[in-house]
Amino acid sequence: MIRPMETAERTPTGRNETASVLGAGASGLMASLDLVRRGYRVTAYDHRPEPALKFRLAGSSGLNLTNAADPERFASRYGSASSRLSPLLAAAGARELTAWAESLGVGCRTGSGGKVFTSDGDGSRLIEALLAELRASGRWEFNSLWEFSGFSAEGKVTVRGPRGQSRVLPPPVLLALGGASWPATGSDGAWTEAFRREGIGIAGLESANCGLDLYPPPEAGVRTFVKNVAVGYEGRFVRGDVMLTPTGIEGSPVYVHSSRIARTLRDLGGSASPDALPVLEADLFPDLSSDRILQRMKRDRGKASASTFLKKALGFDSARLALARCGLGREAAALILADPGLAKAIPLRCLAPRPIEEAISSSGGVLFEELDESLMLKRMPGVFCCGEMIDWDAPTGGFLLTGCFATACRAARGMEEWG
Repeated sequence: MIRPMETAERTPTGRNETASVLGAGASGLMASLDLVRRGYRVTAYDHRPEPALKFRLAGSSGLNLTNAADPERFASRYGSASSRLSPLLAAAGARELTAWAESLGVGCRTGSGGKVFTSDGDGSRLIEALLAELRASGRWEFNSLWEFSGFSAEGKVTVRGPRGQSRVLPPPVLLALGGASWPATGSDGAWTEAFRREGIGIAGLESANCGLDLYPPPEAGVRTFVKNVAVGYEGRFVRGDVMLTPTGIEGSPVYVHSSRIARTLRDLGGSASPDALPVLEADLFPDLSSDRILQRMKRDRGKASASTFLKKALGFDSARLALARCGLGREAAALILADPGLAKAIPLRCLAPRPIEEAISSSGGVLFEELDESLMLKRMPGVFCCGEMIDWDAPTGGFLLTGCFATACRAARGMEEWG
């Protein structure tokens, strides 16, 4: 049933004391704690047996909670959604998220590139402290193996339990159903079909913060870690470490550009010629200017091979050679020797994003046009959305969790404002 788009009326009488939250990932738990601290009794549902599965996985290599970038630059990292997220970040951004962690007894430290990590390393103490406060409050009930099943004829949220039983949840209800990355943790995007049946606009869920397959792929058997390079797309370069895989390239400097690359490839369709593919540029020596590279290469080559000469002149190791060959072929060393400027702009043709099952996050979700300023669905009074299920995406580096926090806090406040 398609419901007409309209501005939902707000409840004119006293505040509800209970709320339901569907989804016990990062954004759902953040919103639950906010609601509990506001005095609500919260009933939480998740279709997995335990809360915070994806949240824990995110911290397996160090929980990058947020980023120390200045507010204007911070907001710009959300691309086309930056204007919609800016006011939410102004109210609940990096500083507030750090203070939230500290309120749970977990400090933070700032690492390279402005990344802010929890002092416990993997975030386990933060997650346990969050769950401990929810349980100790006496106002949070967790129901495992319950899943979102759609909307009733009256526009209320319905859930289905482990033995087939169903419930219709009275508003206010917060949906924190996630995207479609890491489906093993329960984030599979299955909720989108129920939304489409109701006429709620959804942008298709696609890979974001993911590796990219290259054309041609790296040489057979190559799996090489390349340290301290810069990867650029459309003039914007990001430094870091990358990994060459049997199909392409991965790493933070690649993930930053992956959503735009994926959209470009989608627009091209599946029949683009190699020359039409989007091209990343790899700067093999971001600490050296073009003039400095040229100066170093003026030394006498003698009888050294091109690769040996570049190794002595520039520190052109085997990992950089493998990356250069992805863009320039087997004769990469000779080509760079003839044109040193290539070392600052190795062309890497992108064939496809890696499957969404491998992605760190996904793009797409509920269109902002379907939500009011408090993140309530315009077609469903009293039903709010937050986190990765909304149509925004952000690069790694602390921006993902901060976006989840900002939307969770705004939705929780919206539920209180609603009644």
